[in-house]
Amino acid sequence: MEGLFGEYAKDLDISIYDGVSAAREAIMYDSNDTHARLLHLSKVVTIEIANHQWTVHIQPLVAMNSRIDSNYPNLIFGIGVIISVLLSLLIWFFAAGRERAVNIAKNMNSNLLVERERLANIIQGTRAGTWEWNVQTGETHFNENWANIIGYQLSELEPISIETWLKFVHPDDAKASEQLLQKHFAGELDYYELEVRMRHKNGDWVWVLDRGKVIAWSAVGKPLLMAGTHQDINERKNLELELTRKAQFDHLTGLANRGHFMQQSAVELARAIRYDTPLSILMLDIDFFKKINDTYGHQIGDIVLKELCEVCRYTIREIDIAGRLGGEEFAIILPTTDAKEAIVIAERLRKNIANMEVKILVGLPIHITISIGVSTLDNQNVINIDSLLNQADIALYEAKATGRNKVCVYKDWTKKSVE
Repeated sequence: MEGLFGEYAKDLDISIYDGVSAAREAIMYDSNDTHARLLHLSKVVTIEIANHQWTVHIQPLVAMNSRIDSNYPNLIFGIGVIISVLLSLLIWFFAAGRERAVNIAKNMNSNLLVERERLANIIQGTRAGTWEWNVQTGETHFNENWANIIGYQLSELEPISIETWLKFVHPDDAKASEQLLQKHFAGELDYYELEVRMRHKNGDWVWVLDRGKVIAWSAVGKPLLMAGTHQDINERKNLELELTRKAQFDHLTGLANRGHFMQQSAVELARAIRYDTPLSILMLDIDFFKKINDTYGHQIGDIVLKELCEVCRYTIREIDIAGRLGGEEFAIILPTTDAKEAIVIAERLRKNIANMEVKILVGLPIHITISIGVSTLDNQNVINIDSLLNQADIALYEAKATGRNKVCVYKDWTKKSVE
């Protein structure tokens, strides 16, 4: 029997009984009758061998308990509980984290939709044109408002690129835009902003406020993507130009008024002194203008003044500046012009005026003449623009005093007439 039970049988008390009862008188075998047993632990098994029933009673011995650490199952249980709790917490954290991430994503998406709608409403409300420009490839995207500003539907402008913008912008403004863009790309300007003229579909030039900023740069600092807006400022700009024109130009003749002429003359005088270049001024007055007003009325007198100014415009050079100082008195500043050249221009102007005919509603055409005084910067006593104008005025009155319809040059406080 001992050979049958194996290595661990010494830790057990195994009793075998004949029949199904574990009565003492039926015992057939007891492996450890003399050792102490753990009475609270036992196992009874009924087995059948060769058509006969046997009862096997198994109890652990006290020696078995000494070999087994009774705290080990508790330790395993504790560790199992801790691991289970940690796994539960980890699963909860992942589940809760995913839920939070989903909620955050939903909130962000909702906020983005709100911001996008708000931005779209602002763009729609301000009628701003928007643009995005890939600086490296030239690919450009405009919205419908951008095209509407210059009178088009966006579909009419396809295919669209940066060349689309260059096609409609004024050449002078395109140059100014390129200069500002380079400064922005170099970091000298935080933003790009410029008022430009663009060709409308009807052929007019319309003013547009062009704003933008680079929003993406390459690793080496090259601009990649730029975005901005176009705002229609044509009405405001034209009003500003009209106010400027009224503030700087005579409403009747369109020439510079006295204030603006004095400003321009002071600038030209300072430039001539700085760079040591010649400068001359013409003062001219219509001969017997009061008689024209008294004879034909001030309405005809105004026509005479306007006709005289038209002759001045096509007679003088582009660099020359003409102004109406008051009444029938006019002045012309001639940059980079010495006395000899000034006399030639003055004589040409005098002759053109003398050949001018002012047509009136009643009677024969009116013929007028002018007297001209010339002063140049080479006079030693020229201190400022007022001195130069005063000298030209003295020469003008000398021309009037000596017969009118002539040119007189002021020089060294003497008066010299040139016919």
